[in-house]
Amino acid sequence: MKTSSSSYLYLRFFYGLIILILLVVVCNKSSAQNRYNWRNWVDEQVHASDSLSMKTQKTFHLNKYLKNDIPFKETWHYTMRDGKVVIFQVRYIIDSIEYTEVYYLNRDRLICMEQYESMYYPYYEDDIKRGEVLFFENEVLRQCVALGKGNTGLASRGQEYASLQKFYDRFKELKRHIW
Repeated sequence: MKTSSSSYLYLRFFYGLIILILLVVVCNKSSAQNRYNWRNWVDEQVHASDSLSMKTQKTFHLNKYLKNDIPFKETWHYTMRDGKVVIFQVRYIIDSIEYTEVYYLNRDRLICMEQYESMYYPYYEDDIKRGEVLFFENEVLRQCVALGKGNTGLASRGQEYASLQKFYDRFKELKRHIW
């Protein structure tokens, strides 16, 4: 009898704990929806830009050279809404490493930046060696998510400045070729 009684108490405690967790999740979700949440806003913008780019994406290529005169080709994709760029992507391959940069914009300001390095395979395989996703609000780095080896996931002021500078340089280059 003791084992069934203790099992019963354990189950009651377990179910009570589950109900408590569900209540906390529901309460937090409802209160979060009533406040401005920058992350939800960025997610909505990224989703809208991705959806639009599936329909109206434009592409061009740039031939470039490394410092030792080794040629490589960048493939640029961009999407516009109401005369403004909302997303652009740059892809290139150097020494069997494929580099991908994705920039999401709102009113010409960076809101999300993705950078990935992956092994290049002629037939698609998802093998990201390293990457990061950076989220910005008013050109201030709010969150950095790191993937793979070599990334600490800790965003520093230097990383924030370097990422914004990279975006400004790429955006200026994009504008030179589309306008």
